[in-house]
Amino acid sequence: MTRDLLAVLCATGLLAGGCQSTAGTPEPALLIQGDGPAMEQLMAALEKDLGRRVIDLGPSDPTLSPVISVLPVPSGPLNDRNTALPTVFRLEFDGQICSLFREETGLRITLAGVKCRAAFSH
Repeated sequence: MTRDLLAVLCATGLLAGGCQSTAGTPEPALLIQGDGPAMEQLMAALEKDLGRRVIDLGPSDPTLSPVISVLPVPSGPLNDRNTALPTVFRLEFDGQICSLFREETGLRITLAGVKCRAAFSH
């Protein structure tokens, strides 16, 4: 079956049980556990990609939302009009690998050892 036919069968509910995420087709994901090693791995990947040692995450919870926003570096005391925007990443899962996708650059970062699941059921 082609992917298009499989997608149609999944969307219409005609193919039960075979509609899990297909390897190689990343889709929005959620962390299975949002504490300990998974968060350490996530933070390390963000620190490396952004070249910063201190990362402040926006208000979303990666176990509830696939969107992760990293807040910009706080401006100094003399700058009261900081126009910097958060850097947005999206957790993705291809059926086997959990990764971060950086929206503005298209860069995908594999999160080795991190377990996630598809955010939206088919």
